[in-house]
Amino acid sequence: MITLGAVIESKRVVFARCKKCGRIYWHFSDEEPWSVMEGRLNQHLWWHVSKGTMTPEEAREGWHRWFDLIWYRVFDPAKTRMSIKRYRALHPDFISLHDYNIWKQMAQIYPSGLINIARSAFNERLKLRNTLGG
Repeated sequence: MITLGAVIESKRVVFARCKKCGRIYWHFSDEEPWSVMEGRLNQHLWWHVSKGTMTPEEAREGWHRWFDLIWYRVFDPAKTRMSIKRYRALHPDFISLHDYNIWKQMAQIYPSGLINIARSAFNERLKLRNTLGG
């Protein structure tokens, strides 16, 4: 059960991975509107068209078709009675406010570190999907 008041609704992180090339993008909800991220993802599809790795028809299908997404919600550990480790075990789609702030800093000063975090998250999801047979 998620502790009432622990979730910070205004903060989310989204990782997007291109199904064609594996490129990773991220979005922090308190930095820019989602429409900016959608524009970035669609622009990436047209980059594929310019390189000849995708047809214009495929690009027009939009980012929904060509990107896998992982959404993380943010919680404040100070407002829950559980440890961060326990909370994350029960709610894998959540990260702590502390981690959220670190990820934002990484995006600015060490983007390859954040890309590694995203790749690990996608790999974990893939393992889970294969384990569950979905």
